[in-house]
Amino acid sequence: MALAAAPSYLLAHGHPGHPRGFMWHQCVRLRFASGALTAWDFEHDGEKITIDPVTRLIIGVDAGAAGIELAHAGPGLVGTFRNWLDPYGENGSLEPVLKHDGSDSTAPSLSSPSRRRPAPLLAFVDLVTEWPVSDT
Repeated sequence: MALAAAPSYLLAHGHPGHPRGFMWHQCVRLRFASGALTAWDFEHDGEKITIDPVTRLIIGVDAGAAGIELAHAGPGLVGTFRNWLDPYGENGSLEPVLKHDGSDSTAPSLSSPSRRRPAPLLAFVDLVTEWPVSDT
């Protein structure tokens, strides 16, 4: 999870220094087809924090690029994968909201709602774990 906002938004509303500060900001959230909002999970100074900010703008994850473009226009913070936000940070149209925590993960995690993991999920995890990584 990485968060970014338009420089104009941060100038007008301030730059939150801690994940709990997001609770007082306008946020663009992404929603799965199931209706669940994407989690805003952070690790800040060794503390694991889950934030569920009040949200006025919600976009389906299949339109994540539209959510990023919307944040670029200035209505609030957007949270998504860091690598999706990198091009906007490089051209200055979005600024990171929190300093990068050093994690290199840019992919979603897999989980099961119960402690027992279904065999198809385990097989999929094995498959992608062994998949060759390419720079292209």
